[in-house]
Amino acid sequence: MIAKIAWRNLWRNKLRSLVVLLSVITGITGGMVAASFTRDFSARLVDHALWIENTHLTIKPEEQLHSGRQQIITDARQLTRQLENIAGISQILIRTSVDAVMSSSAAASNVRLTGIFPDDETAVSNLKQLITKGSYFEEDIFQPVLIGAALAKDLGVSVNARLVATFQNPGGEILSTVFQVTGIYSSEHSAFERRNVFVLHDQLVLLKNMEKGQCDEIGIQLTGGPGEATQMALKISHELPGYSVISWKTMRPEVAFFHDYTGLVNTFIAGIILFALSMGVVNTMLMAVRERSRETAMLRAIGMKNSSLLSMIAIETMFITLLGAAIAMLISWFILRWTSITGIDLTPLLEGGYQQSREYRQAGTMVTVVYPGFSMVEFFRFAIMVTLTAILASIWPARMMLKQQITSIYRQMG
Repeated sequence: MIAKIAWRNLWRNKLRSLVVLLSVITGITGGMVAASFTRDFSARLVDHALWIENTHLTIKPEEQLHSGRQQIITDARQLTRQLENIAGISQILIRTSVDAVMSSSAAASNVRLTGIFPDDETAVSNLKQLITKGSYFEEDIFQPVLIGAALAKDLGVSVNARLVATFQNPGGEILSTVFQVTGIYSSEHSAFERRNVFVLHDQLVLLKNMEKGQCDEIGIQLTGGPGEATQMALKISHELPGYSVISWKTMRPEVAFFHDYTGLVNTFIAGIILFALSMGVVNTMLMAVRERSRETAMLRAIGMKNSSLLSMIAIETMFITLLGAAIAMLISWFILRWTSITGIDLTPLLEGGYQQSREYRQAGTMVTVVYPGFSMVEFFRFAIMVTLTAILASIWPARMMLKQQITSIYRQMG
């Protein structure tokens, strides 16, 4: 009975109720879409940070961190077997790298030679899918090299061209060797393309006068994703004394900060939106209570309990808030279902003088396309916060109604 009265009271002034309902729908829809956008942006920012050059965890000799000099892992295969027995590890990558000068007949450029195992690399990164010319270490050629499109343009070379790499080995000797371009990859980040060159791991080991089975570092991909990096780093450190286990959060602290605080930021944004909406709902209900003061006095005069009046105002407030929230979440579901397929292109932000954004993009830390999708976590978070907002928003109007004196109301009527 109380709920039926509250529902009818809600639509006595249709225009006012529709305006409040529209504000609730608009606010919550915007909050849901913004939260999903931020969540997906954070996830893709981490993916970009870990793309090809970084893994969830990196193992290096402990002496390297103390001395600052590059040290060699002498027993990479044995270390790999130990890691395979640790639960939570999905992929292990053995890598060796060296800074070098890559030159052609036309130009030269500073690069970083990274020795990889092609099959292992394919299981972790999408480097193979980025090949636009040539092949991914599939042709039987002497000392193949995979270079970026930007570097190929700078050096004026294409597939099958020969390049000379000059670098210093761990013994201090300056070495030069010839590589043949087997493929050219293209990504969104020109600086990454210019900097990173990939060769076969065993060939780079021999060129650096290292023994077979040695490497510079071991990368680890975790089954649970980047969120478990800190916990797994501590676990692996206890299992492998003498080695430093470095989390991606240590290597990319700016990305880790954004990733860790995404949930808090979303909650803060939702809180601001719901606070603003609650003020509008409270103001509307206060006007409704004042307009119905005579009816309220009559109901109290004939014996209606204060608890019933309080319930009527609370239910009326919750009706308009929860109805708007339900419609908003349905609209959000359709919007986010569409954006999860088509994506949101952020490249216009790089135009019109956004120099800083352009630099971030070239450095490989700028996300250019976001695919926000519907999340049940965000759904339940907003559902709980909206319910609490509706309850709290009903308290003030209800208290104002109960403070009204029946005699003073009748005196005003007379």
